Amino acid sequence: MSGVDGWLSTAVGRHPVLGGVTVLYVAAWTVFGIATGTGQVYTYLVWMVCAVGLVMYVDGRVRFSTHALALLSIVGFCHMAGGNLYFGGVVLYEQVWLGFIRYDHLIHAFGLGAPGWPYGRRHAGCWLPMRVSEL
Repeated sequence: MSGVDGWLSTAVGRHPVLGGVTVLYVAAWTVFGIATGTGQVYTYLVWMVCAVGLVMYVDGRVRFSTHALALLSIVGFCHMAGGNLYFGGVVLYEQVWLGFIRYDHLIHAFGLGAPGWPYGRRHAGCWLPMRVSEL
């Protein structure tokens, strides 16, 4: 197969449960956002469709590990939650804890670091520790 059919069917065929869970939470957060009148629900929907499409395309070519894909799916869930949930009249994405820790910074740090961890551990000669105690 070539073109869109090739990478799309490869990505879907490799991880049908993970893909199904991701589609389910994107749909659920979108419905929640529409029902509650969240202002950015469509922005997050477009972002997630593009991000999932990009991950599927790249996965069809390089074959991410299941761990990396699961972590990316968790990051996507956290993005959707951050844009749809309000606490004390402030969207979760704008929450600040202890005066300097922001929800969006935590999610972006996790999103950039955690999915790369299995790859870095495998391809960096195993010099990356798996436990904090090994640091």
